Amino acid sequence: MMKALSALVLTALLAAPALAATPAATPAAKPDPAKGQAISTQVCGACHTADGSRGSPANPILAGQHPEYLVKQLQEFKAGTRNNAIMKGFASTLSDDDMKNVAAFYASKSAKPGFAKNKDSVKLGEKIYRGGIADKAVPACAGCHGDAKPEDIRFNTNTTDWDGDGDVTEGVKGEIDTLAEALYTQIQTYATDTSGAGIVYSSAAYPYFFLDKDGDGNPDKNDQGQDTNYNGNWTPKLLRAAFNYQYSQKDPGAFVHNPKYVIQFLIDSIADLGGDVSTYTRPEVAAPAP
Repeated sequence: MMKALSALVLTALLAAPALAATPAATPAAKPDPAKGQAISTQVCGACHTADGSRGSPANPILAGQHPEYLVKQLQEFKAGTRNNAIMKGFASTLSDDDMKNVAAFYASKSAKPGFAKNKDSVKLGEKIYRGGIADKAVPACAGCHGDAKPEDIRFNTNTTDWDGDGDVTEGVKGEIDTLAEALYTQIQTYATDTSGAGIVYSSAAYPYFFLDKDGDGNPDKNDQGQDTNYNGNWTPKLLRAAFNYQYSQKDPGAFVHNPKYVIQFLIDSIADLGGDVSTYTRPEVAAPAP
């Protein structure tokens, strides 16, 4: 019995150094948008344009698309799971790292806002959303996203509380609206503190930012008209924040096509003006390729 036990201990001792010497797994390299840009130029740009904005109307817009989605499509083209002779030829030349890099590059771009001009296209889109495309085995979008209004949809059921209000069920538009309100409040506080001149915003009247002449914080008729444009201390920080706030107000569909970027610059603007952003969660967005 003692001999067997000794042999077992000796075996364990001899094995220990070998186990300890086993190198740790190398972490996967982060996608490189710069390398992806080179692939876009050499492989993809002829059809999709260098920035993925489309090219021919027959081609999908890649700019701003989720990188995971792009990688999955390229892998399926390469494997033949998704059948397209042209795309299979291009995808077959790419390694998994190449796919991740080019996907990161396209994800770093912003899609230009657009809308369907053909009413029949709108009806077809609604039909696909609600019922899918049976003969192509395309499931209904509503199967995951529900029959909710677009304003009530979140990112792939993401439960991150971006605006820090404790509500993780509201649509991403609600998250953006809360942050935009916080930025506007911070703009007003900063303007008063730096120049002593109050500032108000009106989305319907150019040039949008006015002197708060009556000091009530609202863009009423007393604050609009001749000699009421805000001519206080337009510091670089205030200019940046005002531009970003205006962007959030004038692109009402940003919560659909560019939500994380909007959340990011709203939080950054609040912080830049000295506001407290400790309760917010800033999304990670791939930096644009140089």
